[in-house]
Amino acid sequence: MAIKTTVVTIIAVTCGILLVGLVYIRLYLDRHLESMLAAALGREVRIEQGLSLHWSRSPGITLKGLWIGNPQWSSGEYLARAERATVMLSTSALLQRRLELEQVMVQNADVALEVAADGRQNWSFGGDNAGEETPGVAVNELRIENSQLSYRSSDGVAYRLGIAGIGYRKPPGGPPEVETDFTYRNTLIRISTAPAKPQDQKSPGWPLSGRIEIPESPAIEMAAQLQITDCCLQLTQIEVTSDGSDISGELSFPLTQEGRIGGSLNSNLLDLQPYLSRSGQPEDKALPLLQRELPEDILQGFNGALKLSIGRLLLDTYELEQFEADADLEDSHLKLILGAENRRLSADIDLKPAKRGWQASVQHSGKLELSELINSAQHGGDATRAPLEVEFNLRGTGSSLNDLIQSGRGQFLMVVGEGRLSKAVSAKLPLGDVIYTLLGAILPQEQIGDQSRLECAVMQFDIAEGVATSSKGLALRTGQLNVLGGGAVNLRSGKIQFRFKTAPRRGLGIGFLGVADRLFDVTGTLQKPTAALSMERTVTFGAMTWATSGLNILASSILSRLSASSNPCEMVLRGGK
Repeated sequence: MAIKTTVVTIIAVTCGILLVGLVYIRLYLDRHLESMLAAALGREVRIEQGLSLHWSRSPGITLKGLWIGNPQWSSGEYLARAERATVMLSTSALLQRRLELEQVMVQNADVALEVAADGRQNWSFGGDNAGEETPGVAVNELRIENSQLSYRSSDGVAYRLGIAGIGYRKPPGGPPEVETDFTYRNTLIRISTAPAKPQDQKSPGWPLSGRIEIPESPAIEMAAQLQITDCCLQLTQIEVTSDGSDISGELSFPLTQEGRIGGSLNSNLLDLQPYLSRSGQPEDKALPLLQRELPEDILQGFNGALKLSIGRLLLDTYELEQFEADADLEDSHLKLILGAENRRLSADIDLKPAKRGWQASVQHSGKLELSELINSAQHGGDATRAPLEVEFNLRGTGSSLNDLIQSGRGQFLMVVGEGRLSKAVSAKLPLGDVIYTLLGAILPQEQIGDQSRLECAVMQFDIAEGVATSSKGLALRTGQLNVLGGGAVNLRSGKIQFRFKTAPRRGLGIGFLGVADRLFDVTGTLQKPTAALSMERTVTFGAMTWATSGLNILASSILSRLSASSNPCEMVLRGGK
C-alpha cells in the first residue's frame, strides 16, 4: 500500500511539475517571445492577437496576428504580416539536438520583399547575433494559403502575386513535391512537381509540370526538368503546348544580381492569334489599343539573351516561315533582331527606358511574294499573288503606342508589283481598304469582284507628329486605269483625307467618261473609308490642316503628266522627277 501511495505521489508531483512548467512556458512566451524574435531578426516583431501551444506527437505553436517590421531604409512599413502562422516541431529531431520543422502553415499573409539601391535586402536579418553562423533548419512540409507576395526591385519597380495556395512536402528518401496556385496580372498560373520513379529519371533535377490560364485564351500546358544550383535556376527539356502550338528548349534564370537570363527555344508551330485577339469587353469599356500604356516594369531588373526559332508563325491573315528572333537585354535596354522567310523579311527593334515611358526605334525591310505570307488556314482558296517590297523606320518616345506615334518620326514605303490582289488580303495591308473603296467608286463592280488585277501600287509616307503624310504621292495602276494622289493619315484618330486623280487606260466603256480626269476624295477612317467624286476643282479645298501637305502633290507638275500611257508608280518612286 505504501508503495502504491509513493508511486501515485511521484506521478502526481511529476504531472504537477509538468503542468506548472507548461504554464510557465506559456507565460514566458507571452511576455518574451516578441523580444526574442526581435533580437534574433534585428527588427520589430509583434504578435498582436496572442499565441497558443500544441502538445502532441509534434509539439507546436500558433502565432495569431504576426507582424514583422522592415529595416529603417525600407519604403514599406512591414516585411510580413500574417493572420495565422503555425509551426510544428519534430520531437525526434529535438532529441538529436536538431531543429526540424515538421509542418509550417501560413494563412492570410502579406509579404513585401524589397531591394535597396545599394543592394540591401529587407529579408536579410541581423541583430544581436548578426555575423554568427545560423544553424540549419529543415522544413518537411510548408503550406501557404490566401496570401499576397510583392517584390520591389532596386530601381523601384513593383511586382505582385496573389497566392491562392502553395504546398511543399519533402517525403523521406524522395525528391521535394511542390504545388502552387497563384495569379499575376489576371493570369492564373498552376505549377507542380511530380515525383518520378528512379528508372524514369532521365536527367538530374525535379520533374516539373504547369498550367497557365489567361482570360479569353487557350490554356497553356508545360512540362520541364527543374534544377537549382548556386548560380541559377535551370529549366531543361521544356515542352509547352497550347491549342496546337508547341515550344521546346531550355531556360536559365539567375539567383544572383550579377547573373543573366539565358535560353534557346524552338517551335514547329506557334499560333499567336488566340492571344492577340481583341477582348470581349463592350466597345465603350475597352481601352483602345493605342492608348494602353506599355508596362514600364516589364524589362527592368533583368539582363540576358534569348534565341527563338519557329518553323511556322501564324498572325491572323499572315503566316511566316523560318522565323527567328535574337533578343539581348542589358540594363533594361532591349535589342531585338527578327528575321523570317530565309531572312527576306527582317526587323531591328531597339527599346529602352526614357524619362517618361520608353524610347523605341524600329527598322523593317522585306521583299517577297504576297502569297507566301497568306495564312492558308484562313484563306485557303485565296488567289492573291504579287511581289511585295516594304521599307519602314520609326523613332519615338512615350508610355503608350499613341505616345510613340505622336512623337515618332520616320518613313514608310510599300511597293506592290504586278499580280492579283484579293479584297480579304488587301484589307490587312496598309491602305488596302482605301484602295478597294476607291476602285469601287470608279469601276463597275463586275470589273472589281473579289479579286483585282493589279499592275503596281506604291504607298509612300513621311511620319511626324502623329501624322503620316504622302508628300511624294500614292500611285495605283490596273489594266483599266492609272491613279495618282496624295493626302495623309492621322495616326492618333485613324482619320484619313486623300484626293486622287484618274486617267483611263482601256476597257472602261462610255460610262467612265464622266469621271475621267476628275478628282476623287477618300475620307473617313482607315477601317471605314468612303470615296466620292469631288465637286471641287481645287486641290486642297476644305482639307484638314494636317492633310494639306500630302495634298500638295496634286498641285505640282507631276499631276499634269498623268496619262493612259504613263506609269504613276514609277513617277512616285522617282519622287516626281
